[in-house]
Amino acid sequence: MTQQIAEQMVDCSNAMAANTAAVQDMLQQDKPMDTPEFQKLWKERDDLFRKWRKAAHLLQLLSPEEALLTFKEMERLRTA
Repeated sequence: MTQQIAEQMVDCSNAMAANTAAVQDMLQQDKPMDTPEFQKLWKERDDLFRKWRKAAHLLQLLSPEEALLTFKEMERLRTA
């Protein structure tokens, strides 16, 4: 379970960073926020945030030893 939580948190963090860059790009280009493209990005952002929060909640339920293993795995995945 620690591996799954670590993967979920890192994957969501990476995807959220990419989403943020896309949103910022649209805003810098003065694209309207009511376009389907922007709405799709915003929905994706909401979905990613919900997945990240679910993984964070599961992380809180782990024992301290399991949480430490999860953090170590997250760091390994981030630097891989």
